[in-house]
Amino acid sequence: MHGAPYLIVSGYKGIANTSPAAVQAEPIWFDLRETVAKTCSLIAQAASQGAQIVAFSESFIPGCPTWCTINSDGEIVTARRKLKPVHMEKTVFGYGDRPTLENTADTAVGRVGDHYNPLLAFNTYLQGEQIHVSAWLPVASRSAIPSISSVYSMQAQDFTLHSKAIISVAGVKEFSLENTPLFNTPRGGNARIYAPDGRLLATDLSSTEEGMVFADLDLDWVVRERPLLVNAGHS
Repeated sequence: MHGAPYLIVSGYKGIANTSPAAVQAEPIWFDLRETVAKTCSLIAQAASQGAQIVAFSESFIPGCPTWCTINSDGEIVTARRKLKPVHMEKTVFGYGDRPTLENTADTAVGRVGDHYNPLLAFNTYLQGEQIHVSAWLPVASRSAIPSISSVYSMQAQDFTLHSKAIISVAGVKEFSLENTPLFNTPRGGNARIYAPDGRLLATDLSSTEEGMVFADLDLDWVVRERPLLVNAGHS
């Protein structure tokens, strides 16, 4: 899994039930101010439809390799570097350090974390994650990447908010990507939400459509599922 900003948007006092949104959208490329404005608009839209936590795709707001979790009071509750850069990222920045291993946070809607790398995912299990944020750029396969998120939910026995950016025709042209092997056509989107047993809880959007998907999560489901397979403890 790749890191991303994910933001808590309400001061919900209980944690038995949580309503998340996973965003599928395109940033305003090369424009931080406008992207922040779009992010705030999407958060407001999600909140108006009852969402208490909103997941965004990787580097939706520019700032790679640093990510944070912001709670409903506007406080940063986790801030960390990307621990394991991949592919072309390694030409720009190195590995994260020890504090980066602390990648979960208690929030008003549950304990939230993220990571995809198998060993680092196990580290996340150990921190008692309940809601996992799986955030991706528009480069990867529409069919394969959601499967990773579904399997992660089954292995961690938690809910997964799967957010993936899209890139439009305008975005392809903005980056002059028409003749490159990656990001060369409009693509990317497949926002989804998965249950602790891996089942899909939210309906797909089309791969080039901006929007968000919603679900109502019963965190007691996590408690019921974990006795079946506890990868970070006694089973």
